[in-house]
Amino acid sequence: MDAAKRQNDSITVLPHTIVKLKTSDGLQLEGWHIPCKTVWYDSLAPLRSTVNYDHKGTIIMFHGHGACRAALLNEANAFLRRGFNVFMIDFRAHGNSDGEQCLVGMKETADVKVAYDYVVGTGEKNIILYGMSMGASTVLKTIKENGLKPAKLILEMPFASLLDATVGKLKLMHLPEVLARPVVFWGGTLNGKWAFNYKPYLDANAVSCPVLLQWGRHDPRVARYETEEIFKHLKGEKKLVIYENAAHESLYKAEPEKWLSETQAFLNN
Repeated sequence: MDAAKRQNDSITVLPHTIVKLKTSDGLQLEGWHIPCKTVWYDSLAPLRSTVNYDHKGTIIMFHGHGACRAALLNEANAFLRRGFNVFMIDFRAHGNSDGEQCLVGMKETADVKVAYDYVVGTGEKNIILYGMSMGASTVLKTIKENGLKPAKLILEMPFASLLDATVGKLKLMHLPEVLARPVVFWGGTLNGKWAFNYKPYLDANAVSCPVLLQWGRHDPRVARYETEEIFKHLKGEKKLVIYENAAHESLYKAEPEKWLSETQAFLNN
C-alpha cells in the first residue's frame, strides 16, 4: 500500500494561499486555498468572454492513490470558473505532505477531516467534497466515521471495498486475484487494522446529501458492479454518469464536454 511520492507541479496562478494543517495523528499536510477570482488558461476549456466570479461556495478536492493535488488542477480550474473557491490538499505520503505510508483510506480519513474542518473554520457554509478514486472512497469513509455534513458530493471512480481495490491493482500488475485476500489481511494486520471491514459501499449508507457519481466504462481498476453497489447504498438525491470513452483516469480529460456539462448541471441544481 506504499506509494512513491509524486511532487506537485508549480502552481501558475495568483493569488493562492499555501496552507499547512496538522492531522489528529500528528502529520503535517500541505494544500492550496484558491479563491474563485483566480482563473488560468486551460487547453480543455479555453477562456471565453463570460466568467462568473461570484462566490458560490468552496469545493474541497481529494486526489487518487499515487497522485498529488496538482493532478486535479484542470478540474479545479473548471470549478473556479464557475464561481467556487477551491481547497486542494495532498494526502499523507503524497505530494508535499508528511508520511511514508499510504493506507488507501484506512488512516487517510484524518486527512479528509482536517481539510473539511479547516474550510468550516473559514466560515464557509456551502461545502462540496470532490474525490477521485482513493479520494472518493476516503470521503465516503470519513462521512460515515466523522459525521461530516457537506452540501454535495462529486465522486469519481471510488472502489467499493479495499478487497475490490486490491483485486483491481493485481489485475493491472498481471498477478493472480487469489493473492488479494492475503495482501489485504497482512496489510491490515501490520497496521493494526482489520482491512476487510473497509467497505465504502456500506459507508455510502451514511450519505444523505446530493451525489454525482461518475465512472469510466473502460476502467480496469474499478468494476461496474462496485460503482452500482455504491450508488445503490446512497440515501439522498443521486445521479450516476458513465463515460463511454474513459478508463481509470481524469474523466474531464477523457470527455471534457460531457464532464463540464454534468458537473455544471449538478452544481447549479
